Amino acid sequence: MAEEKEKRLNRFTKEEDELIKNTFRDNEELLKSLRKFFYQLPLNAVDLSNLEINRKNKPLLKVLRRRLLPEIEADLPFSALTKQVDQFTVIPINQLMPESAVSHIKAMEMFRAYMNQQLEILESGKFTSTPEKCSGHLVEPKLKFKELSILTEDNDNSTSSVKMLKPDLVIYLNIFARNQVLEQVEQQLLLLDLKANERELTQDEMDDMKRKNSSK
Repeated sequence: MAEEKEKRLNRFTKEEDELIKNTFRDNEELLKSLRKFFYQLPLNAVDLSNLEINRKNKPLLKVLRRRLLPEIEADLPFSALTKQVDQFTVIPINQLMPESAVSHIKAMEMFRAYMNQQLEILESGKFTSTPEKCSGHLVEPKLKFKELSILTEDNDNSTSSVKMLKPDLVIYLNIFARNQVLEQVEQQLLLLDLKANERELTQDEMDDMKRKNSSK
């Protein structure tokens, strides 16, 4: 028990921190492949290879899921370095009127559903070079990233190509979810890159820091 507590002082264990470093250090190519995948952009042969190799690493997939779609964890340590978070904790409920708060909640649920959808595709290996498609029966994902920013829809009551503006609430929910996906993917991939490429201080640098602190 004491050994496990020592390993986990934040959201990730020492082993997971090392896994992040070993996987993403000087590996911007993999990070860009993941970015393209989560935005449902076309994947080239290098992207597909990157994703296929790393999807077989179950501990890495677990880290990615906890980074991109955090959930409440029963065994999370009590530490100043971490706290319980999920997709709903960022909503300032106490600062919103009920109607506005519900709209935020619905948009965050759409974001959660999209991220979970993409993570499940990654975990199953059912990705292809064609965006928005899965392998096997080529079943399209239910949520399509590019459609979240399309403000018009076909007018089913007309034989012409007239486009109708989507209802205001639909536009709001879609754009909110779209922007949340962008923010989460960019932020978490950046944090993985920073964590992987952080440089450990040399002994001389640590001694120098000690001298400076002692002189204050």
